[in-house]
Amino acid sequence: MKINEENIVKVLEIYKPEQRLLRTADIQYPAITGTFLIGKTYYVNKPLKHATDIEIQLCLNQLAYVGLSEAIRQRLDPILDGLNFQDLQEEGMYIIESRKRFRRPIYPNKIISGKLKLKEKRDFNNLLLCEADFSFEDKSCFGSLELAIVRNAGGIVK
Repeated sequence: MKINEENIVKVLEIYKPEQRLLRTADIQYPAITGTFLIGKTYYVNKPLKHATDIEIQLCLNQLAYVGLSEAIRQRLDPILDGLNFQDLQEEGMYIIESRKRFRRPIYPNKIISGKLKLKEKRDFNNLLLCEADFSFEDKSCFGSLELAIVRNAGGIVK
Protein backbone atom coordinates (compact mmCIF):
# COMPACT_ATOMS: atom_id res chain seq x y z
CA MET A 1 0.00 0.00 0.00
CA LYS A 2 1.45 3.32 -1.07
CA ILE A 3 2.08 5.76 1.77
CA ASN A 4 0.58 9.18 1.12
CA GLU A 5 3.18 11.82 0.21
CA GLU A 6 1.70 14.21 2.80
CA ASN A 7 2.39 11.67 5.55
CA ILE A 8 5.99 11.26 4.39
CA VAL A 9 6.50 15.04 4.30
CA LYS A 10 5.03 15.42 7.80
CA VAL A 11 7.26 12.70 9.29
CA LEU A 12 10.39 14.14 7.63
CA GLU A 13 9.76 17.73 8.84
CA ILE A 14 12.37 17.23 11.57
CA TYR A 15 15.12 17.00 8.95
CA LYS A 16 16.70 19.91 7.11
CA PRO A 17 15.21 20.08 3.59
CA GLU A 18 18.45 18.97 1.92
CA GLN A 19 18.55 15.89 4.20
CA ARG A 20 15.05 14.62 3.42
CA LEU A 21 16.18 11.64 1.38
CA LEU A 22 13.04 9.47 1.30
CA ARG A 23 10.92 10.21 -1.78
CA THR A 24 8.25 7.48 -1.83
CA ALA A 25 7.29 4.60 0.42
CA ASP A 26 5.06 1.54 0.37
CA ILE A 27 4.08 -0.58 3.34
CA GLN A 28 3.18 -4.27 3.37
CA TYR A 29 3.51 -4.71 7.11
CA PRO A 30 5.88 -5.91 8.47
CA ALA A 31 7.92 -4.66 5.47
CA ILE A 32 8.34 -1.14 4.13
CA THR A 33 10.05 -0.18 0.90
CA GLY A 34 11.16 3.23 -0.21
CA THR A 35 12.92 5.21 -2.88
CA PHE A 36 15.59 7.75 -1.99
CA LEU A 37 17.66 10.45 -3.56
CA ILE A 38 20.80 10.97 -1.50
CA GLY A 39 22.23 13.81 -3.56
CA LYS A 40 25.20 15.89 -2.58
CA THR A 41 27.07 15.24 0.68
CA TYR A 42 27.21 18.15 3.12
CA TYR A 43 29.83 16.98 5.61
CA VAL A 44 32.86 16.86 3.29
CA ASN A 45 34.52 19.62 1.28
CA LYS A 46 34.43 17.74 -2.01
CA PRO A 47 31.18 15.82 -2.74
CA LEU A 48 31.58 12.05 -2.69
CA LYS A 49 30.61 9.92 -5.67
CA HIS A 50 29.31 7.07 -3.52
CA ALA A 51 27.03 6.67 -0.51
CA THR A 52 28.63 6.00 2.85
CA ASP A 53 27.40 4.63 6.16
CA ILE A 54 26.17 8.13 7.04
CA GLU A 55 23.80 8.45 4.08
CA ILE A 56 22.51 4.88 4.41
CA GLN A 57 21.86 5.50 8.12
CA LEU A 58 19.77 8.56 7.21
CA CYS A 59 17.83 6.45 4.71
CA LEU A 60 17.24 3.79 7.39
CA ASN A 61 16.12 6.33 9.97
CA GLN A 62 13.67 7.92 7.56
CA LEU A 63 12.29 4.60 6.34
CA ALA A 64 11.87 3.34 9.93
CA TYR A 65 10.16 6.58 11.02
CA VAL A 66 7.73 6.60 8.10
CA GLY A 67 7.02 2.88 8.47
CA LEU A 68 6.31 3.12 12.19
CA SER A 69 4.19 6.22 11.70
CA GLU A 70 2.09 4.44 9.09
CA ALA A 71 1.81 1.24 11.15
CA ILE A 72 0.51 3.29 14.10
CA ARG A 73 -1.81 5.40 11.92
CA GLN A 74 -3.33 2.36 10.20
CA ARG A 75 -3.33 0.23 13.37
CA LEU A 76 -1.40 -2.55 11.63
CA ASP A 77 -0.09 -4.19 14.81
CA PRO A 78 -1.85 -4.40 18.21
CA ILE A 79 1.52 -4.08 19.97
CA LEU A 80 1.60 -0.43 18.76
CA ASP A 81 -1.85 0.48 20.13
CA GLY A 82 -1.86 3.60 22.26
CA LEU A 83 1.36 5.01 20.84
CA ASN A 84 1.63 8.56 19.60
CA PHE A 85 4.14 8.85 16.78
CA GLN A 86 5.00 12.53 17.39
CA ASP A 87 5.95 11.77 21.00
CA LEU A 88 8.03 8.80 19.88
CA GLN A 89 9.82 10.76 17.18
CA GLU A 90 10.86 13.48 19.62
CA GLU A 91 12.33 11.34 22.39
CA GLY A 92 10.99 7.82 22.31
CA MET A 93 12.42 5.93 19.38
CA TYR A 94 16.05 5.01 18.83
CA ILE A 95 18.02 2.87 16.45
CA ILE A 96 20.26 1.37 19.11
CA GLU A 97 22.35 -0.73 16.77
CA SER A 98 22.77 -1.11 13.03
CA ARG A 99 25.14 -3.34 11.16
CA LYS A 100 25.81 -2.59 7.49
CA ARG A 101 27.78 -4.35 4.82
CA PHE A 102 28.53 -2.79 1.45
CA ARG A 103 29.07 -5.12 -1.52
CA ARG A 104 28.97 -2.54 -4.30
CA PRO A 105 28.99 1.25 -4.51
CA ILE A 106 25.68 3.08 -4.28
CA TYR A 107 25.64 6.26 -6.34
CA PRO A 108 24.07 9.28 -4.63
CA ASN A 109 23.01 11.12 -7.78
CA LYS A 110 20.26 8.66 -8.81
CA ILE A 111 17.09 7.31 -7.23
CA ILE A 112 17.83 4.20 -5.16
CA SER A 113 15.54 1.67 -3.52
CA GLY A 114 15.56 0.24 -0.04
CA LYS A 115 13.60 -2.23 2.05
CA LEU A 116 13.26 -2.66 5.79
CA LYS A 117 11.55 -5.77 7.19
CA LEU A 118 10.63 -6.29 10.82
CA LYS A 119 11.75 -9.74 11.93
CA GLU A 120 11.13 -9.88 15.67
CA LYS A 121 9.49 -7.84 18.42
CA ARG A 122 10.19 -8.21 22.13
CA ASP A 123 7.91 -6.51 24.61
CA PHE A 124 9.31 -5.38 27.98
CA ASN A 125 6.42 -3.35 29.45
CA ASN A 126 7.42 0.24 28.60
CA LEU A 127 10.10 -0.81 26.13
CA LEU A 128 9.54 -2.47 22.79
CA LEU A 129 12.61 -3.84 21.00
CA CYS A 130 12.30 -4.50 17.29
CA GLU A 131 14.82 -6.29 15.09
CA ALA A 132 14.76 -5.76 11.35
CA ASP A 133 16.73 -6.62 8.25
CA PHE A 134 17.35 -4.14 5.45
CA SER A 135 18.73 -3.95 1.96
CA PHE A 136 19.48 -1.17 -0.52
CA GLU A 137 19.92 -1.42 -4.27
CA ASP A 138 19.64 -5.18 -4.69
CA LYS A 139 21.85 -5.86 -1.64
CA SER A 140 24.55 -3.36 -2.62
CA CYS A 141 24.24 -2.53 1.08
CA PHE A 142 22.45 -4.82 3.52
CA GLY A 143 22.32 -5.59 7.20
CA SER A 144 20.21 -5.49 10.31
CA LEU A 145 19.19 -3.04 12.97
CA GLU A 146 17.59 -2.92 16.38
CA LEU A 147 15.04 -0.25 17.18
CA ALA A 148 13.94 0.64 20.72
CA ILE A 149 10.54 2.22 21.29
CA VAL A 150 9.88 3.77 24.69
CA ARG A 151 6.14 3.53 25.31
CA ASN A 152 5.98 6.21 27.98
CA ALA A 153 7.62 8.88 25.77
CA GLY A 154 5.44 11.93 26.15
CA GLY A 155 3.71 10.44 29.19
CA ILE A 156 2.09 7.45 27.47
CA VAL A 157 2.26 4.30 29.53
CA LYS A 158 0.76 1.03 28.37
